[in-house]
Amino acid sequence: MEFLNKWLAVLQKPKETFALEKQTASMGTALGYLALSGLVSGLFFGLSLSLLGMITGNAGMFAAFAAMGLIGGPIAMILFSIIGGLISNIVYFVLAKILGGKGTFTQQFHSYALFTSPILIIISLFGMIPLVGGLLGFLISILSLILFYYSLKEVHELDTWKVIVILVVIPILILGLVIGAAVFWYTGVFNPAKFNGGGSGTVGGNYPSGFTRLNQCGGFGSFTCIDQAVSQSGFVQIVLGNALGRSITINSASISGLDAPKGCSVANSVIAPNGKITINCPSSNLVSGDIYDWTVTVNYVDSQSGLTKTDAGGFIRGKVS
Repeated sequence: MEFLNKWLAVLQKPKETFALEKQTASMGTALGYLALSGLVSGLFFGLSLSLLGMITGNAGMFAAFAAMGLIGGPIAMILFSIIGGLISNIVYFVLAKILGGKGTFTQQFHSYALFTSPILIIISLFGMIPLVGGLLGFLISILSLILFYYSLKEVHELDTWKVIVILVVIPILILGLVIGAAVFWYTGVFNPAKFNGGGSGTVGGNYPSGFTRLNQCGGFGSFTCIDQAVSQSGFVQIVLGNALGRSITINSASISGLDAPKGCSVANSVIAPNGKITINCPSSNLVSGDIYDWTVTVNYVDSQSGLTKTDAGGFIRGKVS
C-alpha cells in the first residue's frame, strides 16, 4: 500500500519527503489520509469501550458500549481529525503568509495530513496502555512539533526563526493571553459594571420617563461580585465571592451613600477559596422604583499574612425591585 510507504517515509526522512510530496499535493489525498486515520483510531477506541462494557458483565451495557464505540467512535474521530486539521491549518497558513510563506494551503494541508495520520493511529493504539500512554503522548508531542517544523519550512520555504515563531512563540503568547484573560475575569477586572456607571438618574428618586438602568455591582479588589439586590421594603443583600484564592475572614461590611442602610451584617464570615459571603443590610428609606448608587466597604483578615485589610473600592447601583 503506497500510503503506508509514504507514512513511514515521512517519519524516517521528513525533510526529503515533504519536499517531494509538495510537488504532488492534493486536498483529496490529504482528506483521505485523515479520514482513514480517523476511522482506524476510532475503531481502536470503539474496541476499548467494548472491552470496558464486557468487564461489567452486563449484556445490555456491553451492547451499548459496543454500539457507541464501534459506530460513534469512528465517526467522531473522522470529523475531529478533518475539521480540527482544517481549522488549525488555516491559522498556521495565515501566520506563514504574514511571515512571507510561499506555499499554498493545499501543500501545507497535504504535508500536515501526511505526518498527522500515522501519529494519530499510533496514539490510539498505544495511548490507553497504563504508564506507556503518558510517556508516549509526551514523545509524540515532541515528534509532531519536529515534523510540523519540517513541513512548514519545506512548504513555505521559510527561515528557521520564522517557523519557530509560528510554532512556538505565537502559541505561547496566545496561551498567556488566554490565562491572563481568565485570571482577570475571575478577579472581576473584566466586569463591565466596574467601568460603566449605567446612565444618569437621581439617586434616591424615581427614574426619569423612559429611563432604563441595569443593576450593577463591581469595583472590588479582593472579591468578585456575584449578585446584589434591594427589595421593595428596602432590604439589601450583596453576594461576594473570594477572589484571592485563599481563606478570608470578614470582620465587617458597610454601605455608604445617599439613603444607604446602616448596621449591615455578614453571613458565613469565613470564606474558603472560591467560596462566597452574603452581606445583609436592614431596610433603607428607598421604595420600589427608586435608584441607588452606594459604596461598599469590607474589612477582612487575610489568612496568609494575618493582616487586617480594607477593600473600599466596591459599589452597587441599580433600581429597587
